[in-house]
Amino acid sequence: MCSISAERAFAMADAYRLIGILLQLPDASIAQGIESGAMQEDLAAILSEIDSTQNAATGPLRHLGERKAAQPVTLTDLRRDYTKLFTNPEHPCVPIYESTYKQTGDFDTSALVFVSPTALDAERIYRESGLAIDSVKHDSPDHMGAEVDYLCALYYRMGEHASNGNSEQAASAHAQKDAFCTTHFLKWAHGFFSLVEENASTPVYRTVGALGSYLAETEQRCIRKAS
Repeated sequence: MCSISAERAFAMADAYRLIGILLQLPDASIAQGIESGAMQEDLAAILSEIDSTQNAATGPLRHLGERKAAQPVTLTDLRRDYTKLFTNPEHPCVPIYESTYKQTGDFDTSALVFVSPTALDAERIYRESGLAIDSVKHDSPDHMGAEVDYLCALYYRMGEHASNGNSEQAASAHAQKDAFCTTHFLKWAHGFFSLVEENASTPVYRTVGALGSYLAETEQRCIRKAS
């Protein structure tokens, strides 16, 4: 298993939390954080904890550098981009549910007609981990927002156990994270976040795409290293 310090676990949790926030309809506080530069500062700090060699020019931070004082990103811009990407009733650019990316043979669908087996499996994993996902925020357990919230919660759990010297519990949370990444998140994260970065109109959502791809690559390397 790929070992991880408490500090890095908390940083990974914060990175997933940031993505989760931006996979909801943006509000005024998000726009203010972007305009003030606070989001860029926070993300830089998070990435330095994850990997101090991270290059801001080529990593997830590169798109936030596109923001110009003369052309601020407004709340209207963010909401328009969010809608175009994920919730346009006619044709969203980026499907936000894992089941959209799954192959039909991934789960047994013989007894299911209207319910996604992918969503049911994700819900089972959340429940067995004792980590409930907010159904008000996410209308389905296989919503990308739900999946990154789950990974965020596991990393926070991992960091807390590591901080308290509970190595067995930290290892258990790490194993749950790796298992979920293997069976769910990594099966569609690369495709999803690449589409977000490619189709986004604002530097903020291009950053979401780049950050998500970076985290997926980080998870893939960790799992590959442990195998």
